Formats: sequence, C-alpha cells, structure tokens
Amino acid sequence: MAFGKFPPRCDDALLQPSPRCGDECDLASDILWVTNSDQLFTGIFTGDHYSTGYYSYIWAEVLDADGFEAFKEKGIFDSATADSFRRNILEKSGTDDPMALYREFRGREPDVESLLKKRGLTS
Repeated sequence: MAFGKFPPRCDDALLQPSPRCGDECDLASDILWVTNSDQLFTGIFTGDHYSTGYYSYIWAEVLDADGFEAFKEKGIFDSATADSFRRNILEKSGTDDPMALYREFRGREPDVESLLKKRGLTS
C-alpha cells in the first residue's frame, strides 16, 4: 500500500514494519487498512457471498433489538414477556418457521426501527 492512501493523521513511524518482523509482515499497514474508511464496505460488493453473511448478521441484530424492545416496553422483569419468549422462541427453536415463532412471541413482524434507535440513528 502506498503511503498516500492513508489519512494525514498517521504517524510515519506507524508505517514502518516492526524490526522483529522484518519485511515479511507489516502489521501497521494491515491495521491502517482495516481502519481506512474507504475499505470498510468493499467486501459487500465483491460477489464472494460475504454480502449474504453480512445481511444475515444485520438481520440477527434487527431481531435482537426488536425482541429486546418487547422487554423494555413491558418492563425488563415482566414475567409474561419472559414466558412468551421462553415458550415461543427458546422451547420451539428449529421446530417451525422462525418468522412464525417470532410473530408468536412479538405479536407482529420485526421492526428495523428498534435497531436504528439502538445505533443512535433515530430517536
């Protein structure tokens, strides 16, 4: 990687390989590549099925945030909500269509608004 690709705040010393490592590795460049905002989402568009996994990961976050919202709405220690979660999600996992199980627990389809709120993107 060329030095010109890194943000100006990078210290020149960070771009030098570790003396213990030699020329075969350049950990500083690897770390800077990961934190370079231009590179963060390029994997989604490569066509190597990364986008499928990423979508699944985000969808799991939607279910997590929306499911937890049920507890926040009725109180974290609400026994009826906890029983519904246990009965409809934990006990029946893998026995029926996952969305049908979720609807039984939540009473509706998942809403992405909970994830947006959790991430601070909406109020």
